[in-house]
Amino acid sequence: MAGYSNVGNIGKFASFFVESKGKGDVSLKWDKVKDAKKYTIEYKGEGKSWATFGETTDNTFSRTIGNYSGDTIAWRIRSDTGAVSASLELNLGKKGKVESSYPDIPYIHYCKSERKGGVTLRWTLSDDAEGYIVYYSKDGGKTYEELHHTANGKVNNLAVEKLTSGKKYRFVVCAVGKNGITTALGDGYYSEVTVK
Repeated sequence: MAGYSNVGNIGKFASFFVESKGKGDVSLKWDKVKDAKKYTIEYKGEGKSWATFGETTDNTFSRTIGNYSGDTIAWRIRSDTGAVSASLELNLGKKGKVESSYPDIPYIHYCKSERKGGVTLRWTLSDDAEGYIVYYSKDGGKTYEELHHTANGKVNNLAVEKLTSGKKYRFVVCAVGKNGITTALGDGYYSEVTVK
């Protein structure tokens, strides 16, 4: 049994995934929090208080929890920036993975203006994405407008035309999952470019 949480606040955890490997082994993964350098993994059994399970500078953590094998344990992650993830419950005796309806957050890895009035964007493909929505901002992220919506989860590029030369634009891509659920439009995942 696995769990997934999507928290859309800027500067907080965008996603958090927990999986049981069986026999008390647990694996956790989350999207990095902006400016965070260390994460604390916390857990608690039923009727217990939160306790520290471990710390890491990475965004993944795996370990055997020992005597709790077979119990249902709640998990959460804290960053050194003060962000706290939603808590997830997981039965450590059951091995397996439940597919989430929440897609991964896409990251723009290419954002360039190579022609007058145009910008080319490319982003990472997201697991469980059924499409993407591209937004842009003309005011440094104070407001966003929808630029393009694709209904294909395998399309991860866009050529944008008819932009104002000399103006700086900020772009964000949100993944659309099952039932129309979208990832957060967060400041930690934007790209900016000045148009030729």
